[in-house]
Amino acid sequence: MIATTTPAITPRQRELLHTIKRLSADAKGVPPTLRQIAGEMRIHWTAARKLAQRCEAAGHLRHTPRAARSWVVLDEHQEGRR
Repeated sequence: MIATTTPAITPRQRELLHTIKRLSADAKGVPPTLRQIAGEMRIHWTAARKLAQRCEAAGHLRHTPRAARSWVVLDEHQEGRR
């Protein structure tokens, strides 16, 4: 089996992934909006978007363009895995 390396995740990115998973679970599987994520993390929504985009580029998060509720944490990169 070939081991793949994933970029290191920052504590703030880990917090973002955890927040998305928690908000999705609270809403019975419906992903949160960026504004909900930002409100929960107490940051501006543009900062939440930049964090989410970095997580997406690193392969930890998936997003459908132009969809409000489409931020989904990818299973193989859950925040518990380090």
